[in-house]
Amino acid sequence: MTIDLIKLSGDHYELGVQQGRFCQLLFGKLNIMKIMRDLNFVQAAKPIGGAPFNYIFGKLMSRGGRRMLKTIASFFPNQYDRIEGMAEGNGITAEKLSQFLYFENFSGDCKNDMNSPTQRGLGCTASIIKKNDQIFLIKNFDFPYELEEYQTIRYSHFTNNSGYDNVTAGIIAVPHAITGINEKGLALSINSGYSTDIKHSAVPSGVLTQECLETCETADEAKEIILDVPLSAGWIFLIIDKNGVGYVIEKTHSKKAVREFTEYHDGQYLVASNSLIAPETKAMQVPDDTLWTMNGDLKDAPVIKHAEYRRKRMENLVKDLLANKNSKDSIKLEDLRKILADHENMENDPWNESICRHSELYKTLSSIIIDLNSQTCYSIDGNPCSNNPMKKYEVKFDYLDQIPNIRFMRRKNPECKFFDPLIG
Repeated sequence: MTIDLIKLSGDHYELGVQQGRFCQLLFGKLNIMKIMRDLNFVQAAKPIGGAPFNYIFGKLMSRGGRRMLKTIASFFPNQYDRIEGMAEGNGITAEKLSQFLYFENFSGDCKNDMNSPTQRGLGCTASIIKKNDQIFLIKNFDFPYELEEYQTIRYSHFTNNSGYDNVTAGIIAVPHAITGINEKGLALSINSGYSTDIKHSAVPSGVLTQECLETCETADEAKEIILDVPLSAGWIFLIIDKNGVGYVIEKTHSKKAVREFTEYHDGQYLVASNSLIAPETKAMQVPDDTLWTMNGDLKDAPVIKHAEYRRKRMENLVKDLLANKNSKDSIKLEDLRKILADHENMENDPWNESICRHSELYKTLSSIIIDLNSQTCYSIDGNPCSNNPMKKYEVKFDYLDQIPNIRFMRRKNPECKFFDPLIG
């Protein structure tokens, strides 16, 4: 288990090239189809790998990726540039890389037969907590365990003032963010939401998160963008800025809702798992009796019931934390880690689903704690219940003298002499 740290500097295209090169040096040239095909949750849905499936699946991902790229270029041209750069840096085409981004949209498809509902959504449980002048965003990142080695903390510094510098947690094989904070003190994180309201070719949620971190100073600015941009499926955004303004935004492709802080004792909180609880978005959620149909240790597990349990359990733990601290007590990092490491599950639950997840299909790959006051990220590699240390990442960009002032050229320029940021 490891979370790689990469530090980038340049414009959007150059940041992409550098990330693509890091990715190639760590994992070789990305074989997108193989990565997707070999995921355990894909295999658990239906054993695959033969020629007919490969052909059909490849055509589906390729066609969908092209449509999605056009959507990204239309809404966020800077993010499109970053995708192009990353593809070039890795030695593949932007269309090939877009298949991985499109797979994120495709795998979030929860359309189902109401008589035999199916579900392939991912996990994650997160909260924003405020007490006195302390502000934290905490999150368990639950994802297919095969992608554990691809986890990355990424520093992005813009040399052309085209975006706010930011520190993000995500997957090195894609150029966007799952959780992050920018130099202005705005933090965001995303959880999947179990929706039947789908449009595969819409903007991926991680691309939208990255755009907000690069262009917004406040939670209100980010809220406006998130509410305005159509997404592919169900997604839940947690947003908080250094002034303590924060929201949970629930979105499906066509519906949206905003949740605000709940006050409790001397603090306030927001909590999200994967269930949509606002009336507008809950109407688009998979039925309450939806079960996991994939083979494996989650087979026949109740999708919504487990997601709701995790949300309510975290809410209760956060409330206990606030209630047990007097007005002068401060929240400690270990208090927050204890919440993320919680293993209590529903009574007589044969799947043992809890906030800290250990499923063979989806497990807690890492945990993130963001301290808005100190503008610091803390990450725990693997399950938070482990003895793995909590690593500290400050929102400081003091590495710039270590990176040459490189101006990468587009591949189509025949005079380009590529400079590798690692090899030279």
